Amino acid sequence: MKNNLISQTIRYNNFSCFTKLKNRKTTPHTIINYMDYARNAFILYQIKRENIKQKKKLLISDKYYLVDPGFYFIFNGSTQRNWGQLLENIVFLELIRQGYSITIGKIQDLEVDFVCRRANQIKYIQVSQSILDENTRKREFKSLEKISDSYRKYVISMDSFDFSANGIIHLNIIDFLKSENF
Repeated sequence: MKNNLISQTIRYNNFSCFTKLKNRKTTPHTIINYMDYARNAFILYQIKRENIKQKKKLLISDKYYLVDPGFYFIFNGSTQRNWGQLLENIVFLELIRQGYSITIGKIQDLEVDFVCRRANQIKYIQVSQSILDENTRKREFKSLEKISDSYRKYVISMDSFDFSANGIIHLNIIDFLKSENF
């Protein structure tokens, strides 16, 4: 399980085709079983996707997050790290710790990293290692700007400069993690 599976949308058919390219045949059903084994062994969380406008769950393309970010370093045999994926996993774990129910949002052809529900509140969250680059910032804000309801929207990154705009709150990861009641 390499790092490219963590905090990435997984389509079981595509993953099955990828294994065939590596001369290892398997079926989507087998992949689903393996992912279920990892979930039942408390290695992974499985998160469903939902269409934000229609408020219904989608049956394809789940995402998986590690129960312990330390597993990331075990599963990743190389010295290269995708800090954005790791950061997203850390934010996910903190949201779970704070008692949120989480789905992955889809709005038109865009994705919202986390749709968080607790009691009567909803929060939308994008996570990026950095939004210093203007194109990255536009991409991270774009999906949140398409959501027409008045619930809070956040972008969490490692940047210390505040890029809050258009009603979207930008938070530094450290400030987010220190907030006891997000």
